[in-house]
Amino acid sequence: RVLFRSLGRVMLVELPACASVDRHADEGAYAAHFERFHIVLTSEPGNTFTNGAETIHMQPGEVWKFNHHIEHEVANNSNAPRIHLILDAVTE
Repeated sequence: RVLFRSLGRVMLVELPACASVDRHADEGAYAAHFERFHIVLTSEPGNTFTNGAETIHMQPGEVWKFNHHIEHEVANNSNAPRIHLILDAVTE
């Protein structure tokens, strides 16, 4: 169970088929203040999320908290869009 003390951005993000997000780390005061959560709405096999040295396939229906301060990247190597609800929050 996670309790949110406050919310930051809430984004519905679609990564088109055969698209990617380059390796990056989130920096600055905003990133330092909030934690990042992904709620997976759609994600076909072939979608990969790499955070540091770990690569996973986030499954629909899962909720993931990850360390966005370290380098991460996303690749959608499927024929369908990948849709996540991404929210930034301060937790208790």
